[in-house]
Amino acid sequence: MHNPYTVRQYGHISEIMAIIGYVIPTFILVTPTFYIPYISKTLGIPYYTTFIIIGSPYIGRFIGAYIYSRFRYLGTPFMLSMSVLGLTSFSISFLNSVPILIILRFVIGIAFGISTSFAVEVAVRTRKQHIIGLTTGGWAIGWILAAAISAVVPYRYASMSGAVAIPLSAIGVLLRRVNIGHVIASGFNFSVYGFLIYFLAFEPAFVLQIIPQIYGSAAFLESEVAYFLAIPAYMIFPIMAKRYGFRKALYSIASISMILSIFAFLYLNFYAAIVFTVFGLAVNAVIPGFLRDENLSPEKIGPSMNFSAINGFLVPTIIYLIGSIRISAVAITIFSMACLIALSDVGHRIFSHSSTSVLHKA
Repeated sequence: MHNPYTVRQYGHISEIMAIIGYVIPTFILVTPTFYIPYISKTLGIPYYTTFIIIGSPYIGRFIGAYIYSRFRYLGTPFMLSMSVLGLTSFSISFLNSVPILIILRFVIGIAFGISTSFAVEVAVRTRKQHIIGLTTGGWAIGWILAAAISAVVPYRYASMSGAVAIPLSAIGVLLRRVNIGHVIASGFNFSVYGFLIYFLAFEPAFVLQIIPQIYGSAAFLESEVAYFLAIPAYMIFPIMAKRYGFRKALYSIASISMILSIFAFLYLNFYAAIVFTVFGLAVNAVIPGFLRDENLSPEKIGPSMNFSAINGFLVPTIIYLIGSIRISAVAITIFSMACLIALSDVGHRIFSHSSTSVLHKA
């Protein structure tokens, strides 16, 4: 018989695991991004091959999201994914084979999908907006850690530092027999609506990949300032959204992002780029609460989020295929944000009457 899972019953342990389960995987995932020239030169490969190595985890996240839905106990996905992340990151530091690197980065993506699906489900079930913010803000924290490490140590040592995930995985032992929220027999926990909302909401965050090319040497300062500001924004946005309404918050953030994209990409306004980055990252702290209000069960939110991460590969690829990078970035951002507003409105009307999702009480 299935026992209801209540995060609050286990105090701060689950909350800490949720935050760690997003921060450390992000750190391991993005660290090679800061060494692209070094990787290309050392391996003797063109930049597009380097980007295949860097981007392969985004595809692996699909599988990770599915695998997560098959676990029965809370501690298991945390222990497994963190162990795999640590071991794989450490192993990569000694390898120079491009095919093997692509495969191992793909494995990192699978583990990332498992860990972050777990993290988001646990965070949402706490019903604490600051925990949801800190958890989803793990993306910004992970980026900052990776940037800091890359500024002081060579690539191989930075990759080896990912092994810190191995001892951290032991925390999962504390909750190894706690039933997880979803029912295994129900199949893959996934929502098309949740996927589409995340797919569109992720666009501003993923379009940031073109910042280094259009801002040049100023890109590093822009990213550092913006990501630091994004951390408190990750906590403030969901708190304000809960007070004034998640739908209103989503509309406002999407509308502001459309305007900011024009100044950030067309006019190359440095300060607009910083604010755009903050909004583009922190909007994803609002999405879990928004989907929760839409009666989407928490166990569907994490996998839906990870499936939508394919946009991390699609957005820069489409921009470079179209050409006119700055114009394309603005056009895709405005289109995505307009669709996000429309979908959230239509989805509300449809799902408020016909949703069959069960809202689990935390």
